Order: sequence, then C-alpha cells, then structure tokens
Amino acid sequence: MNLLGTERAAHDTGLRPPRWSRVQEAIAKHPLLATLYPLARHSMIYLAGAVLLGLGNFVLVPMYTRFLTPSDFGAYALVEISLLIAVTTTQMGLGTTYLRWYAETEPARRGEILASSVAAGLAAAAMGGVILAVVMRGSLGREWLGGDTRIAWIFVPLVLFRNAQGIFFSSLQAAQRPVAYVLSAVTRLLVLVAAGYWFVVLHGEGVRGVLHCWLAGDGACLFILLVFCLPGMQLRVRKELLGPMLRYGFPLVLSALMALLLDASGRYFLAQYQSLAEVGRYTVGIKITNILSMGFLQPFGSAWAGAAFPIAHRPNAAITYTKILGYALLVATLLAAMTILFGPFLIRVFAGRSYAGVQKLLPWLLLPVVFRLLEYWSSLPIYLRYKTKWLGPLATTGTVLCIVLNYVLVPRLGALGAALAWSAALAASICLMTVFGRRYYPLPFDLRTCGFAAAMWALALAGSWVTASLDMRAGLEVSIGASALLLSACGFYFLWDVRTSKPLFTGNAYAAD
Repeated sequence: MNLLGTERAAHDTGLRPPRWSRVQEAIAKHPLLATLYPLARHSMIYLAGAVLLGLGNFVLVPMYTRFLTPSDFGAYALVEISLLIAVTTTQMGLGTTYLRWYAETEPARRGEILASSVAAGLAAAAMGGVILAVVMRGSLGREWLGGDTRIAWIFVPLVLFRNAQGIFFSSLQAAQRPVAYVLSAVTRLLVLVAAGYWFVVLHGEGVRGVLHCWLAGDGACLFILLVFCLPGMQLRVRKELLGPMLRYGFPLVLSALMALLLDASGRYFLAQYQSLAEVGRYTVGIKITNILSMGFLQPFGSAWAGAAFPIAHRPNAAITYTKILGYALLVATLLAAMTILFGPFLIRVFAGRSYAGVQKLLPWLLLPVVFRLLEYWSSLPIYLRYKTKWLGPLATTGTVLCIVLNYVLVPRLGALGAALAWSAALAASICLMTVFGRRYYPLPFDLRTCGFAAAMWALALAGSWVTASLDMRAGLEVSIGASALLLSACGFYFLWDVRTSKPLFTGNAYAAD
C-alpha cells in the first residue's frame, strides 16, 4: 500500500491521523517526493547490512597500520585488490543479473535461478582461484607474501567463498530479507575482527595473518548464508536459464572489472615506480574514503537497483531520474566535504601520525566516490534500453586513459598522481557515457545542482588547507563550524529546489519517450 492509501485507511477506521501521517500524505501527493521517500527508506534498510559488510576491513585498518610495516601494508593492499579482481571476474555479473531475473520469474521457479547462479559462479571461481594461486606462487607472491609461497593456495577457497557470498547476498536483497542480510554481515564482521586480532596482533603473522583472517571471516559468513538461503534453493541447474543470464551479465563483468582497474592500476604503478610503502599511503586514503562508500553509496546503490526500472513507467520519468540522482549527488558531496575537513583527525585515529601526508590525497580520492552518482545517471539510459553490451567498451576506454595517466603522473607525483589519474579518467568515462546514452534515452541536465555540489567540494578543499595548519583541537573546531555551515546550505538548497522544481512535473516537456 502506498502512503496515500495508508492515510485513507486510517480515515476509514475513524482514527484522526497524527501529524506524521499528514506529512506522509503531503509527501505522497508530491510528484517527486512520492518516489524519493520510499527510495530513502529502502536505502536505510540496507545501510546496516552494507556498513557491516565493509566495516570488517575498515575496522581492521587501525590494527593493520600499527602491526604491519608500511611495506607490508602496501603488499596487503595489492593482494586485496588482486583478490577483488578475481572475485569480480568469476562472478560473471550473476549478482546483479539475479536481481533482475528474480523480479521477472514466478515464485515457484526462483529457487532454480539461485541454484543455477551459484553453480555457475562456483565453477568459474574454482578456475579463477587456481589461476590467482599460481600467479601468487611466482615472483609477485615472493615479494608480497614472503619467501614461502605455499600460502598462495589459500586464494582458491577465498575466491570460492566470496563468489558464493555475493550471489547469496543478492538473493537476500531480492527477497527483501534485511534481518538475514544484517545477521550474515554481523557474523562476518565479528569473526574478521577476532581472527585479525589472533593472527595479526598476537601471532604477528603479517600479510599471511591477514589471509587467514579473511578465510575465517568469509567461511563463517558463507555458513550463515547457507542456513538462510539453502531452504529456498531448488538443487537443479537449468542450462536454458543460465544462457540468457550470462549473456546479460558478461558485459557487466567487463564494466565492473574496468572500474576496479581504475583503482588497481594506480596501486600497481605505485608498486612499480615508487615503493610498497607508497602503495600503503595511497591505500590508507582509499580506506578512509570507504567511510562515504559504506555509509551512503552502497546502501543507496542497493535501493536504487530495485527502484530504477519501476520509475521508468511513471509520468515524467526522465526528470524524476535526474532530480533523485542530483539530490543523491548533493548528499554524497556534503559527506565528502565533511570527510575532507575532518581528514587530519580521521587519519590520526585510523592510521597514526606516520600517515599524516595522506591528507593531501583525500580530496582527490573522494572525487571518484562522488562521481559514482554521476556514473549512475550517465549509464542509466543504457540499462533502461537494454544496451548493456556497450558498458564494457565504454568503461575500457576510461581504464585505458587511466593507465596512460598513471604512466605519466605516478613516476612524477607518486600517490597524488595516481589519485589524479583515477579522478580524471572516471570523469572522462562519465562524459563519454553521457554522450552515448543520450542516443537512447535523453535525460535532462541539472547543471544548477552539479554546480552547487562542485562549490561545496571546492570550499572543503580550501578549508582543509586551513585546518592542516592548525593544531588538532583548533582544527576540529574549525571543521565542525565549516561542516555545520555546509549542512545548513545543503538543506536550504534542497528545500528550495524541491519547491521550485514542482512545475517541471506538470507536463511532458521533460519526458524522454
């Protein structure tokens, strides 16, 4: 039942609606807020799960930076991104594909979709895990893992566990089972922290201890996921079902892989032209930016994945898309600005004084996180018109540009060059995708909102130069004041823009049909 239907039901029972119900009725009658409110509510449902899933690695950062040498921390960062590339490749886009097929399949056959997806994913993961293990037994493994490379075979179960995890989490998301989603994430978090303390702190195993920590956390998480998901599975693999799913998912793999390489190429170039310690500095900055990714981008993305396609059937869908993603951009930029302002404090808490130089990297490492909202907007027409075959080539163009920029900038600027290359390449990729997508479904631009977001980021950058020159207490006071000012300005802009944008929904001037 929608908001307005709930309100009318209350009237039918003779109950006088409370003030919040009147607010809900006003939201339901607004052409934009009626769509924005459920999206925000669903984002909050998955906020806890998404935060807990990513919190394991984030919480362990203070432990790693204090009990691993800078070179070992850099090696850990390279191993981490290599494992992520292997998992993303072998998952074959089945996590995202499952969400779409679940919605379009009758309930009695949904168990077959899950079983078929898991079987295909595990088969690919087994091959990918073996390949990664063989690579890690070579010269890279000796440099990153130490002399004895037999530990490299641990990557086989790690790739298998994480591949299955992604599909099972998608199944819980599709079935709208947030409690099971959160409990699985909590299990992984608790075991990761306990295992990290045991292997890294007490036994001092270094990067090898991190690998054992991952194996324990991912194994425990997969066990809980099986408890929740196995009863709903039908142990039957349908090849005729897998074919269309894989054809839809393969282009998503190439796109996701290229997005990972935007980050990974910087780490690999730093290892080649600088040092493992410089890779460590760069990765500390990325870990801090994960606050924004976990706290906003991931839960919003989970909710957006389920809301984007239904919006296409609403009147004035094109302007609705632009406005919702524009407001999401405002929130992301506001959070990025606050992260920049509180950068010195966050670095000291999560990494220590030896990583203080990471402060100058934060503004540029936060830009790719914010740009993901623009990427949602620019790629949306391609998804709506089922032209996903173009996502891979478009993303590849941006990755190639990133590699070229890294080759030019990293030897000269180190970690800052890698951050600049990532931001510039992603911006170019978004521009290219926008031009291409408008051929299929032209979305209106909202330059006013983008300009306001850019102004907030620029003000935060200027403010970070001021706070960097102050002591910790004075810097915190200035950061709090500046954050309060930005928050007030952002709130005022949102209320003003919602009011002034209402006439845009009265006609079909912005329809993209």
